[in-house]
Amino acid sequence: MFIMDVLRYDMETLPLILQLLNLRDSIGWRFAWSGDFEEGEVAEAIGRLRAKGDVVLLTPNGHSLEIDNDSGVVDLLAGSPEIWVELTESGRDRWERWEDFPVEHEETS
Repeated sequence: MFIMDVLRYDMETLPLILQLLNLRDSIGWRFAWSGDFEEGEVAEAIGRLRAKGDVVLLTPNGHSLEIDNDSGVVDLLAGSPEIWVELTESGRDRWERWEDFPVEHEETS
């Protein structure tokens, strides 16, 4: 769900998704995870989201992007800046129904 959350406003590449997930401010999810998110685990999670129909991969075709049914986790891990990840309508619907939203707890002294 963290990946879906960072995709809720725009499509992103894997490096950008990693940056957003690992931010320690209001956008990032680093506070909710035991360590920094890593490229391999995020690429695998994107693959699972894609298999469920929650995201699509997009690649450039001339002056536009089109759905890419051939690229997979290996291509994402290769760091291709040409592969973008976007939420589908069903992914957006699932994100909007997310109920167990983690909340960052402030440290008390």
